[in-house]
Amino acid sequence: MIQFGDIRLHKARKKPLVQALCDLHGVNYKTSQKFVNYAGLSSSIRLGSLSSAKQTKIFQLFLQFLSHHSLLIEVESRQKKNVELQNLRSINCQRGLRNAQGLTVRGQKSKSNARTQRRLRGR
Repeated sequence: MIQFGDIRLHKARKKPLVQALCDLHGVNYKTSQKFVNYAGLSSSIRLGSLSSAKQTKIFQLFLQFLSHHSLLIEVESRQKKNVELQNLRSINCQRGLRNAQGLTVRGQKSKSNARTQRRLRGR
């Protein structure tokens, strides 16, 4: 595990940098690919093969990249998602109500599908 501040990357020593960054909540493959191009790094570089000084430099570049593109990761991303869901519930819109009930939200049929969601409705 590699950790820098609040950012923790599990099993990042063996994975290429692009895949290791995808483990962060709020970062997908395309975003990590953009970061690698932004930093001028090879996409096949592995964090485990680098020295700790180079790892910290890469993470400082990553934090600059996030602030430059105004992206949220980990805790901030989860908090934003929860606030948006609370807002939908408070204004009593259809998406908020169905989410609160644990049902499908985006128009999927739930009579024959979504068995797991119907089972977990009570939680």
